[in-house]
Amino acid sequence: MLIRCKIERRAGTQVSLDDTTYNFQPIDPDKPRSPHVALVENEEHIARLLSISEAYVFFKADASQPAQDPAPQPVVQQPVAQSAPAPQPAAPSEPEPDPAEAFSASSNAGHDAMQAILSDPSKATEFAADQAHEFLFGRKPNGRAHLDTVVVKIIEGAAQEEYIDASDVEDLKAKAEAALSK
Repeated sequence: MLIRCKIERRAGTQVSLDDTTYNFQPIDPDKPRSPHVALVENEEHIARLLSISEAYVFFKADASQPAQDPAPQPVVQQPVAQSAPAPQPAAPSEPEPDPAEAFSASSNAGHDAMQAILSDPSKATEFAADQAHEFLFGRKPNGRAHLDTVVVKIIEGAAQEEYIDASDVEDLKAKAEAALSK
């Protein structure tokens, strides 16, 4: 079953479950903004990934997806056999962390904030804008900059880094300026 990762990172997203690593990559390698998918065949892994609805969904190609012949298969990395048995870990003194919490803790908050701003710039918050700006530019925005100015910079930076199409920039900027300017 093809599972789509909603969090689309330029280098893809690798998720390890048990002894299997799934590498979510664009379904069309020539279009980095195409849906990031991985082939998942283990029923328990499918259930686990789909239970994290903020990040994973069942992928079904729709009519807007170009037909590809043959369809590229996303990479599924299988575990490498070890030459010596792995040492048994000591009995944990604390319960194992919930994988959903580990996922959210390890996810890139700046990338997530940028995606949220790009999906609806009128709902941007200063906190999200700070995270997204730091993700794109490696630093927080000027503390005196107005929210609409920071969001416009994020939109421009996202276009420059090819997170969005250049054709969407003016529309997103107009929405941000109209909703956020004071």
